[in-house]
Amino acid sequence: MVIPGVKEPVTPVKTGRPATYPDGPTGTLATWVARMTLDDVPAPTRERARYLILDGIGCALVGAKLPDSSKGVGAQMNVAYAVAVALLDGKVLIDQFTADRIAGADVWNLIDRTMTRHDAKYDELPVTQRLTTRVAATLKDGSVRDKTVVHPRGSGDRLLTNDEIVEKYRDLTRTVVSAERQSAIESAILGLENMADISELVALLTPTVRAATD
Repeated sequence: MVIPGVKEPVTPVKTGRPATYPDGPTGTLATWVARMTLDDVPAPTRERARYLILDGIGCALVGAKLPDSSKGVGAQMNVAYAVAVALLDGKVLIDQFTADRIAGADVWNLIDRTMTRHDAKYDELPVTQRLTTRVAATLKDGSVRDKTVVHPRGSGDRLLTNDEIVEKYRDLTRTVVSAERQSAIESAILGLENMADISELVALLTPTVRAATD
């Protein structure tokens, strides 16, 4: 078995033992990982990992103080709302789920003209294509603009680039931490391999954050 980005191939072990045993599949993989050094991981893989950590930290910071709001959760789960703010604002991020934005007259005007339905034929597609979505917009002149997307942005063959992850991190965290702290966290994570002591990053992440939707 070859793991992408890792030099040494991993040989599957069929011992018949439970996965949790040291000589079972999980134990064998755990031993292999424990013996791995940073130099065994190619530079591009390490770089991508740093950006993915930044993405996860950004989501955690903004999610730390999200209010327990039925309106906010309802908006997140509502396809018509998500489509409306995407068309109006060009993005669907934290600013689109504030109480004021959810109550926006322009949003509700568009929702009133939106129909959503489940297309059962997409359930029969291969697992990797079951996020397929079709949007059709009828314009005032009667013409129709139609688009089908198999992989939403961030999935399948449309993964975010490193630059897009940084843009997302900055957009998500700009209201919950100061610009100085935001920049320091970004620099610390992207320079993680050169950090002498991980407590430097812990110190940046530990202080409280502001509520994203205040």
